[in-house]
Amino acid sequence: MRKTLAFVLALAMAPAVHAGEFADAIFRPGAFAAADPVRFDRDHTDMAGTLVVTPEGEALKLVLETEEGARPISSFPAKGGNPVLLYFLENTTRAMAEATGGSPFYIRNRLREALVAAPDAPDGEVTLTPFSDDENRARMGDFADLRLRFVVDPDNPAHLVELAADTGPEPEGYHDRLTLIEETEQ
Repeated sequence: MRKTLAFVLALAMAPAVHAGEFADAIFRPGAFAAADPVRFDRDHTDMAGTLVVTPEGEALKLVLETEEGARPISSFPAKGGNPVLLYFLENTTRAMAEATGGSPFYIRNRLREALVAAPDAPDGEVTLTPFSDDENRARMGDFADLRLRFVVDPDNPAHLVELAADTGPEPEGYHDRLTLIEETEQ
């Protein structure tokens, strides 16, 4: 929770920069609306599971279900930003900071800048390479080539369908993918 809150605060306290339509849509407060639990299949370098977002009054509760059982992640205000997006970005930040010894603040700021500069997504897909021109690229190891891929519903850009972070071909490198499990699949 503390690390996710740090990411939210970093976004909120960042210098004013005009965001593109894509960033405005995926970060729009209150855009994540659900009456029933929403599930995302999570395929991560170190584990697999299901991320479950459950509405509870004015909050959205995140729980990660794995073979070992259910692990509570955090609760977010329902009127806040998309909790799945925040969870995903904070996990990427933490993994990169741990692997490279880099500052999580620096990494969060670069991710934020890449999202703010993201092109619109008329076809519903955006891929970003936040560190491709970074002055500290040489210190980032595999994360220098980090690719962030966001897939949204083209008719509702606030509706995230898939989020992926990859540093290279599988199985090497870092991989984290969250894919929406449609209601008909549950």
